[in-house]
Amino acid sequence: MESASRDDCGCAPCHRRQRAGGVPAKVVDRIVARVEEEIILQSDVEQLVRYQMLVDGKAESDAGILDRLIDQWIVRKEAEASRFPAASDVDVDRGMQRLMRSFAKPEDFEAQRTKAGLSEIEVRQIVVAQTYLSNYLDSRFRPTVQVEEQAIKDFYEQAVIPRAKREGKRLRRSKRPGCDSGSADSARNQRTS
Repeated sequence: MESASRDDCGCAPCHRRQRAGGVPAKVVDRIVARVEEEIILQSDVEQLVRYQMLVDGKAESDAGILDRLIDQWIVRKEAEASRFPAASDVDVDRGMQRLMRSFAKPEDFEAQRTKAGLSEIEVRQIVVAQTYLSNYLDSRFRPTVQVEEQAIKDFYEQAVIPRAKREGKRLRRSKRPGCDSGSADSARNQRTS
């Protein structure tokens, strides 16, 4: 009885290899996480690594990136469930401009984008996603953070004025309408007397 060759043992991988013309299959991407019914691919992690390299010149570890992608998935699902509107073109354009302005010259941005291995389309897609998440989080949490006027005055009187006095700094009047400048005047008078 003849023994089967290594590439002709009859197993499924060998059978697929034979159908593919004897060329071993190449892994193009792989699943790194599953969150509910969706998956996060290695290519998603690599894309965010490249984007962080573009923006910060360095990137988090793959584990840190994966955590960030899972957090983004959670927020995105919550936003979608609440039927939060997509980011407007104006918001996305503003985000792109802010990103480009973080570089000294447009040429520097283009050079760093190319070095990071990102296309213009990929950068815009990431900015679209980040703008959507940022807008959603702003709408959910910013309005709930409110500081009462009295708390501001108390902080000013108990922290700012004493610190300014210790450091020998002079406080200026606020140009903000409706702002009580009596506190600044009293601090000035205390310093000069």
